[in-house]
Amino acid sequence: MAKEKGLYCRRSERRESDLRHVSFLAAPHLMAPSSHIPPLVERDLVYRGRVGPGPTSPAPMQVSAWLDETFKPTQDQTRQQAWVLNLEGTSMSAEALYELIVPLGERLRERSYGQSALFVASDSPQVRSMLGAMAVQHDFPLFILDSLESSLRDAKPVGPVTEMDRAVLDYTMAAGGLATSAHLASAANITLAAASNRLADSSERGYLAKVERPRKQGNQFIDLRVAFAPRHEANFVPTPAPGEFDPARPELRDLIEQTAHEQGRQPAEVLADMWRAYNSQNYDSETAEFRKVGQMISSGDREALKRYLRGDGDAERT
Repeated sequence: MAKEKGLYCRRSERRESDLRHVSFLAAPHLMAPSSHIPPLVERDLVYRGRVGPGPTSPAPMQVSAWLDETFKPTQDQTRQQAWVLNLEGTSMSAEALYELIVPLGERLRERSYGQSALFVASDSPQVRSMLGAMAVQHDFPLFILDSLESSLRDAKPVGPVTEMDRAVLDYTMAAGGLATSAHLASAANITLAAASNRLADSSERGYLAKVERPRKQGNQFIDLRVAFAPRHEANFVPTPAPGEFDPARPELRDLIEQTAHEQGRQPAEVLADMWRAYNSQNYDSETAEFRKVGQMISSGDREALKRYLRGDGDAERT
């Protein structure tokens, strides 16, 4: 028993050391008072962060390669994801912009990334106009920001968005990001069937995420602008350098306590945000790890499991 406990301790240390790969710590934040996103939904949101091709003038082929590397299809279609594509300061030809936005938008439309939202930030009115035109022409959903620092709540939906979609989105924003057919029907004084159709249509076009529930409860619809706004707007506090990271040293504790004090929160909540940032950045690799361990357990391969817990490189050896 003591030996097995030691193995788990070493595995825990290994997991803690993995935190050194987190490039930033999302500063603690509270959901806005007007947000009604269910905690279980909020917990599973995957904020992929602020990404961009950089300030250089990439060629169309370079853009395509960056796109394929950065935006990988997801196997879990139930998780809500969001990216904020930063085009501020990027010098890009019309051809390169097309090769970046259109293939990405078409993948969003086809749900290659599950129920996801793409926000694109540009301080150029001309670029924003081009983005809207491409979204309309190629029939994919997009949310446009005037600035990278803008709140996601202020993002403008473009693409196949209808006037009814805009009305639904106005309602979900006012309702704190959450809607059900019953609530919309009551607020808009329409039938339950009409409300259900409006929400379903907006979800089908990619402007709302749907959370399926038992028929008697009714599905929930999430406005991803509201859901992801706190994570986008949070300040980012750098973690200690990799060579200095040691959970047993006081530096990490001081960082957590200082951030908690500045944000008026508990240190445990700050640490939870650290893990959330780590999981958001490493969701795919962590999923693969869980599957690997699950196979070891289901097959009863105790030796492989022990090697894995020790951190041996040959853990999968039979």
